[in-house]
Amino acid sequence: MWHKPQIKAKKLSFADTKKFLKSGVYCEEEFKVTHDDFGEIWINDVKTQAVIGGPKKDQTAIYETAEMYGARYMSSIIEAPHEHFARKTVARTEDDMKRLERELYNVYKLVKYTEENDLWVQDEHQCDATFKCPYMKSCFSNVELDPDNPPEGMKCIYKKEKK
Repeated sequence: MWHKPQIKAKKLSFADTKKFLKSGVYCEEEFKVTHDDFGEIWINDVKTQAVIGGPKKDQTAIYETAEMYGARYMSSIIEAPHEHFARKTVARTEDDMKRLERELYNVYKLVKYTEENDLWVQDEHQCDATFKCPYMKSCFSNVELDPDNPPEGMKCIYKKEKK
């Protein structure tokens, strides 16, 4: 068993940001840190949010990227695995197993129906649930996506066969 992480992505302190930007190392993992002509900070080719100001006007603090958060969470797991995982017996009745089987079969039928009828539902609650989805612009532009000509940075992994 495992439980949902109790830590969330965070903003680094001004001191930790300065140290990270100089070394490129965060939670014992190396990151590629670059700056563009507009003063934006890129970590492993992902633009990060930054706060400029603080006690000294030229200080910068950055928010963790998904990879940085992952590195910190992995460090937490390595340091204290007992806080993240536990082995317990979960008793299941025959009725529980039958109910699960029916539910899985219904999910399967729903996925098949969705594919066969070219039905795709946008879930706007997940676009920035933890980190911003890189495809938000494509979804919210209301432009019909063409599988034969996907937007830059995207590729089509599903093409419905024409009947």
